[in-house]
Amino acid sequence: MESIFASDSVKNCPAHKGGFSDWRELEGNTIETFISLAEVDLANKKPPEQAYLEKFGIKPASALFDMHFEPLRFLYDGLIPAVGLTLLAALPKVGKSWFVLNLAKHIDADGIPVHYLAAEDNARRLKDRVQAVFSGYVQHLTYHAVMSTGEKLSRGAAALSHIELVAKGTKAQCIVIDTVQSIMMPSANNKNYDQTVEEYDGLRKLAHKLGIAIVVVHHCKKTSEVSNAPLEKVIGSIGITGTAETILVMEQQTGTKDCKLYVTGKDVEQCEKYVNWNGHGFDMGDDVREAQLGATQKLVLELIRESPRCMQKHIVDTTGKDQSQVAKAIDRLIEVGLVVKKEGRLMAQ
Repeated sequence: MESIFASDSVKNCPAHKGGFSDWRELEGNTIETFISLAEVDLANKKPPEQAYLEKFGIKPASALFDMHFEPLRFLYDGLIPAVGLTLLAALPKVGKSWFVLNLAKHIDADGIPVHYLAAEDNARRLKDRVQAVFSGYVQHLTYHAVMSTGEKLSRGAAALSHIELVAKGTKAQCIVIDTVQSIMMPSANNKNYDQTVEEYDGLRKLAHKLGIAIVVVHHCKKTSEVSNAPLEKVIGSIGITGTAETILVMEQQTGTKDCKLYVTGKDVEQCEKYVNWNGHGFDMGDDVREAQLGATQKLVLELIRESPRCMQKHIVDTTGKDQSQVAKAIDRLIEVGLVVKKEGRLMAQ
C-alpha cells in the first residue's frame, strides 16, 4: 500500500491531502476505485531512465520530422545570423571597429535597432567615427562610450545581466561589444585575457534567450609563427571559436588597408571575401579569389558565366585576345577553383 500512496495521482487526490473518509463519502468512490486509480497511475509512471532522457531532450530522430522551424534570417549579407553569437577577430589597427560600425549602419538602415558598446572609446572619438560611417543620418543606433562614463563596466556574470537589461531597454536586435575582453573576468595568470569557454557560452545562451544577435570584437595573435589557419590565429583556446556560432577573421592585405575576411560557422556558408577600405570603413567586395584576379582573368570568367559549357575558342573569338593569353587566364581560374573544365568545355563553379 505504501507504493500506491507514493504515486503522483494519489498524492494529489483528497484522500492524500485531506482524509480518506472524506474522499470515500464522494459519490461513487470506493476502496476498489482508489486502488484501481493508483494501479493505473503506477503503470503509466515513466521509468527513471526515461525521465533522465527527457531531462536532456533526448528523443527518437523520427520526432524531427514533426518539428517546424522558421527560416534562418541574417542581419547582413548572409554573414550575421539574426540570432546567435558572432565573433570578429583581427590584429590591432586593422579596422575592426570601423568594420562593425559599417555592419551597424546596414542593420540600422533596415530599421533594426542596434546597440554599440564602445569599451575603448570616449564620446568624442565615437562621434567622429559615427559621423563618418553614417553620414550624419542614424535611425535606431544607441551607444555606450565607456570611457566617457563614470560607471564601471560590469564583468563576467554581471555583464550578462547588464547586456540583457540594455537589450530590453533599447529594444536592440543586435548588440555589438567592442571589445569582448572588456566584459571578461580578468585573470592573474594570463597576460592577455581570461577568455573561458564558459563566458562565451554564456553570451551565446543569452543571445538565444533574447532572440538577438550578439557580435563580439576580439583580437588575433601578434606572433608571426602562428598557423595560416584563420581560426588558429584567434587569441584563446580553440574552444572559444567552437562556442561562437559564426566566426569572422580579418587579415589586412600587404600594402593596402583592404582586408581579406574569412567567414565560417554553423549557419553561414564558409567563404573568403575581399573587403575594400573606403576611407571610413569597409565595403563588402567579391569572393577574395575574384578580387585578386587580373583584368583578363575577370573578363574570361564573366564570359564563361554568360556562356556555360563554352569552348576556349569561343572566348578567343569573342575577346579578340591572343590564344595563349586566354589559355593562361583559364588555367588560373581553374587553379583557384572558379572554373572547371570537362571534355574541353568550361563551366563556372
